[in-house]
Amino acid sequence: RERAALVSSWLLCATNRMPALTKTFALTVPAGAGAQRKVSLTNPYSYDAVFALHTDAPNLLAFKLDALHIPAGEARYIGLVFKPLPPGAAMAAKVHVFVNNADGLNEECMEISASYTELTAPQPAV
Repeated sequence: RERAALVSSWLLCATNRMPALTKTFALTVPAGAGAQRKVSLTNPYSYDAVFALHTDAPNLLAFKLDALHIPAGEARYIGLVFKPLPPGAAMAAKVHVFVNNADGLNEECMEISASYTELTAPQPAV
């Protein structure tokens, strides 16, 4: 007759939290048209660096480039493309942009409060 017994076990605990916000922005986006904006990013190091860009809302935000090569001490712009929403889909959302270094470690975390509004036709003058 066989008998099963637990020989050893592991207990694993993980903590997950948002990185500290380094920049915050507020933006109004026409829901049916979307928008394009740019945000400055500076390389604070004394060597050239490549920064990878990620977002927690790929359904709302895309990047013109997924990574930026920035020479030492210089600045470049992150091209942000806010995607259009279907008609009648006005809403507000907080979108995060994560800037990671070549080792995958977070360098910056930006929060963009995007307010999607309906496009309204101009009213005729009376």
